[in-house]
Amino acid sequence: MIRKGWTRKAVLKYMLLEIPQAVLFAFFLWLIRIRTGLPLWFLFCLLGMWLAKDVVLFFYTWPAYDENTGERFSMLGLAGVATEPLDPQGYILIRGERWRARPAPGHSPIAAGKTVRVLEQKGLTLIVREEE
Repeated sequence: MIRKGWTRKAVLKYMLLEIPQAVLFAFFLWLIRIRTGLPLWFLFCLLGMWLAKDVVLFFYTWPAYDENTGERFSMLGLAGVATEPLDPQGYILIRGERWRARPAPGHSPIAAGKTVRVLEQKGLTLIVREEE
């Protein structure tokens, strides 16, 4: 099932990864206060802006922390076009992106311009077969 919003688990992961950075930034601000004597209210404003930055960035990065987004970005079953011969490997165009691909084991090389279907993904290489 593909969810359209962020989950509690994504929020928790994000918070746990951001807490050490915020603590380190607060320590850095404390050192600055000792050395320069800047007013405490100014340092609290800087820390508040740092935390506000983290809150804003969460809404742009939450898919990276959510386990349910993998299906949304899966290439399996998508159709593409070979931009060069896949013999033994070459590149295909899917969704306007160029991907390295190779024919599935037992399939013959695929000529440029042929439509292919993604069967499997191994790292950044797609395993494809020619469409009939």
